[in-house]
Amino acid sequence: MRATIIHEVDARQMRVHPKLRRRKFDRIVYNFPHAGFKGPEDSTKIPYKLSLCYITVYFCNSNVLFLI
Repeated sequence: MRATIIHEVDARQMRVHPKLRRRKFDRIVYNFPHAGFKGPEDSTKIPYKLSLCYITVYFCNSNVLFLI
């Protein structure tokens, strides 16, 4: 079993990251950042929308890296 670990990869730049270019993977594990709070902590809409944005960007950019 082989694994490649690459740190500090921005999900928005995965398609063009120099260490990921021309490589394909059968699995990708990505540690999503906490969206945090931008305002009152009792408002869950903002962190939810930011988290959803992070996840959407990840899936849009990671789909070219998978073996299909």
